[in-house]
Amino acid sequence: MSRIDYRGGLAPIRTAEELSNLLTIPIFLVVSKLAGPVFPTTDRSHPSVAVGIKTVPVSNGVPGRILVWVHWTQWEGVVKDVASDERITYWRNQLRDGELEYLMNMQTGNLYSCDWSEIERRLGRNSEYIKQLQGIIFKKAQEAGY
Repeated sequence: MSRIDYRGGLAPIRTAEELSNLLTIPIFLVVSKLAGPVFPTTDRSHPSVAVGIKTVPVSNGVPGRILVWVHWTQWEGVVKDVASDERITYWRNQLRDGELEYLMNMQTGNLYSCDWSEIERRLGRNSEYIKQLQGIIFKKAQEAGY
């Protein structure tokens, strides 16, 4: 099937720019072990077309929530590679608990209009990691043909 078949629905194929804007915070949370993948329709006969990135449940009983849905081809070709990048795994230890909590509580669906000045204000010099991650996602997505 062509990519045009997946432009709509729960987990559409997205452009490199959309992926870099939408996945920056969720990937950082995955690397920080505060979120993980969810494969809702996987069974023995076929893998899930949509992969969700869901936050882990918080200790006070608040359940995890789905941050974003990604098409499985983009999960395989972009997200997994970026999340295993050594630069990113090193950065996960740079943010303090309050900063990670701020990122977990962000409305990731609003990242298309992400307020970088607010992120810079809240994270200070550590906001540079988030900006660099966005660039890495964009580059990887372009290399993968999105």
